[in-house]
Amino acid sequence: MTGRLLAAGCVWRDYLAALPPTLTDREPRPGDDALRFVTGRRPVVEYAVAVAAEEQPGHAAGLGFPETMQARLAENR
Repeated sequence: MTGRLLAAGCVWRDYLAALPPTLTDREPRPGDDALRFVTGRRPVVEYAVAVAAEEQPGHAAGLGFPETMQARLAENR
């Protein structure tokens, strides 16, 4: 799913990469990688999830997204 979200235009976000300069202790801690995630605008995320659901046998997702967004995701599959 991560690859599909990235292909649709979502981006990685890492809150620890942009710590304020006043925080001088930047030593990695166990679990820091859990703070890195993929994010995007809701319609993009919904579309990527709907396309993945549509590909599941016996499931039909109703898509109401513009053809341009459908084409963009299809190009990046």
